[in-house]
Amino acid sequence: MSAFSLHSGQLYVEKVALPEIGISPPLAVVGTVRGAPPGAADLPVANATVSFYGLDSSGHSILLGSAPTDSQGRYETILPDVAQPGVAASR
Repeated sequence: MSAFSLHSGQLYVEKVALPEIGISPPLAVVGTVRGAPPGAADLPVANATVSFYGLDSSGHSILLGSAPTDSQGRYETILPDVAQPGVAASR
């Protein structure tokens, strides 16, 4: 990363070393949505949306990812694997 400063009308560029960060590997999530009205047999639910949420350190929900179901009720998505979504821990 570069830092810029202006002194006496001159622009100076200085290289700044940033600490390395580690990013956790993503999580693959798969499943099948099934459902039925009371008394009926469970069937795959097509065209549904499955959403996954996490809580930040303040207790607010953050959308991690979502996926539609196919004609057989199956969904698949990739979610981040971090303690606080949107914040990677430095190592």
